[in-house]
Amino acid sequence: LSNLKTTTSLGFVRVVTTRDYAAAALPSRALRGLYGGKEVQFGNKVSKDGGNKTRRKWKPNVVSKNLYSDVLEKKFKLKVTTYVLRCIKKHGSLDDYLVKTKEKNIQSEVGLLLKRRVEAALKAKGEMQRQLDEQIQTQQGDTAEGPSFN
Repeated sequence: LSNLKTTTSLGFVRVVTTRDYAAAALPSRALRGLYGGKEVQFGNKVSKDGGNKTRRKWKPNVVSKNLYSDVLEKKFKLKVTTYVLRCIKKHGSLDDYLVKTKEKNIQSEVGLLLKRRVEAALKAKGEMQRQLDEQIQTQQGDTAEGPSFN
């Protein structure tokens, strides 16, 4: 996937991939972490007595965490929302979360990059396992054709 980045006048970065995943306008900080589609929401705080409205915004609950990838055997320091942490816990590991989540739902450059790296590592490990299985089968075939002790 090739990424094309354009910046809007408000400082938002629009990422358009060849598959149009992550095409929504997101703040640039959301592209550098795993936010799970969460973004700043705007609304009003309404006073109890007078009903006066004051504009305010609700920011996503973002924490900085060291997350370990079993497949890549490496720690990554990522900014993630607590929503994504719950999703990772539900899936079982960071790798499972990245592999099982659709690209359009990850919505970040870092997330898509990690997803591709994990998938490539899993594919390489799958190839190695297939080669080992073939070697074991050929060795078992050699011992089965050996001399019989009857």
